Amino acid sequence: NCVFEEYTWVDDATIVATVIPPSLPDPPSRPPTPSGPRIQSNLGGGSAQTRTYQDLLKDKHDEALFDYYGEARVVLVNLDGDVTPLGDETPRIYTRVSPSPDGQFFIVEYLQRPYSYLVPCGRFPKTVEVWSRAGETVRTIASLPLAENIPIVHNATRQGPRAVNWRSDKLSELYWCEAQDEGDPRKEAAPRDVVYCLSLAPPEPAGNANGKAAKPTVLITTDLRFGGVQWGDDRLALVYESWYKTRRSVIRRFAPGDATSAPQILFDRYYEDAYNDPGSPLTRRAANGEYVLATLDGGSKLVLMGSGHRPEGKQPFVDVLDICSGATQRIWESQPPYLEHPIALMETPHDGEMTLDNLSLLISRETPLDPPQYFVRTWPAP
Repeated sequence: NCVFEEYTWVDDATIVATVIPPSLPDPPSRPPTPSGPRIQSNLGGGSAQTRTYQDLLKDKHDEALFDYYGEARVVLVNLDGDVTPLGDETPRIYTRVSPSPDGQFFIVEYLQRPYSYLVPCGRFPKTVEVWSRAGETVRTIASLPLAENIPIVHNATRQGPRAVNWRSDKLSELYWCEAQDEGDPRKEAAPRDVVYCLSLAPPEPAGNANGKAAKPTVLITTDLRFGGVQWGDDRLALVYESWYKTRRSVIRRFAPGDATSAPQILFDRYYEDAYNDPGSPLTRRAANGEYVLATLDGGSKLVLMGSGHRPEGKQPFVDVLDICSGATQRIWESQPPYLEHPIALMETPHDGEMTLDNLSLLISRETPLDPPQYFVRTWPAP
């Protein structure tokens, strides 16, 4: 059942998927006569502005169809085609099943009633849980109520834990964010968002799972609206934050493994200024199959890829940034008459240190007459 969630690889031999429940009957048909009047009341609640949406649920029959086509079960499937149910086999509307990098845990999100006729399904009540590979519920991260009152202003967000994800540089460590302004950017709050992390140890013997008693810790706070984290290792990660009203974007570097180390601003800029865009950090594939920041010289330098907007046109580039001094070194730039784009770093040994002497980059090249062709650029140049 791919209405909300598609299959995902757990390891080299297993995928996790949401499937249609067995013995599914025919879809519910609309009753020839309504069961009663459709009643909507504004009594007992506060006032709130809301946007106008298309294709919302309109009545009980729509709710029944939503359940019928959205409900699924979670299963593990190996390369031999063997199917193992995951969890309690109760059909639910699963919107996400995300395995941890070590494949021992899953972030599981599913929708619950009551549904709404005013907002899309993304604002329906939602539960976010962590399951073990044995299908046990390790802990509940969030039980979010119906969100019909999110302000209709930029940078507004849902209250409670959001952006629940796995750290890509760890085997099984969660992180998420919570707004401190009740999700309303018009309210003053310092900090604006708090990012928490929670480490889950490997599962204990059958019948137990670690993580139930573990307490989340504050990883970092943001003064603007949190936009995500790019992970490197315990010495380096980048946290993104922005504010729509001022078009301000801030990227700070911090050491996740050192709580005493103060975050340092890497970039603080007006994000609509394309001419001065410093570029985005490149990533590399780690030994666990996840992607982490690509660093050079023991983690002291980042590799940035930019679009290179100029008055005369685009001239994409690749820079090496010293994260301590802020100095940049341009190691590649598209040259006329070609339009060249850096695509990605070529695969490097997972446990090998990257240096400028073993860097390889996949580049596309095109002209007004020639379609894109792909080349590998290596350093030092042959």
